Amino acid sequence: MAQTRIGHMIDQLIYGTYILNGGYKHPLVPEQPAKTWLDVGSGNGEACTTMDLNWMLDDRTEGQRKVAVDPKTWESDDDRAGRRNDWEKHRMLYDENCPVWNDHFDIVTCLDTIEHLQKEEGERWLDHFEEVADRLIIIFTPCGFLPQGPEQGDKFDELERHLSGWEVEDFMKRGYCVYRTPNDFHHNPTGVEGDWAAILAWRNFSVEPKDTQR
Repeated sequence: MAQTRIGHMIDQLIYGTYILNGGYKHPLVPEQPAKTWLDVGSGNGEACTTMDLNWMLDDRTEGQRKVAVDPKTWESDDDRAGRRNDWEKHRMLYDENCPVWNDHFDIVTCLDTIEHLQKEEGERWLDHFEEVADRLIIIFTPCGFLPQGPEQGDKFDELERHLSGWEVEDFMKRGYCVYRTPNDFHHNPTGVEGDWAAILAWRNFSVEPKDTQR
């Protein structure tokens, strides 16, 4: 089970479909294994390496590939759960200069990252994800603009500044399924008094093939 709140919600998304439908074979359960996964904005690797997706994309799956892209991607392969050694890491921005920019993946995740871009650039990322993700896109971001930056303390550098805020409608207009958390998901999250909700948005192209969209 995932060790982060984000990862737990995503695990529920994937496995909950199988359970609630009385054994319906969700496109991502091991009977139809996904093989490739791109995580954009991996940070220290805690969220992606503790999600149950790792058990579906392990070294027993022929052609398995897991890729992490983040300017501050974790430096050490030492991990209590032993789940980090099978990740290909690119410590750089995700843009046209990134070696995996044009690579296709079964799954693309972008967790707590898109808010670090200007809105126009974030929309461009979503356009690009929809081109290179063959099966599933998962986005997680605060709901609305949540202030964060170096002025709030030493733990936030310029790369961790929030530059945009996202609403449910931003994803629904693109055909995403959206779950909005309760308002107190982020409680005084960055030293700014107040509560913020979060958005979990996903598009599953295994259920909705790209040639039938919109």
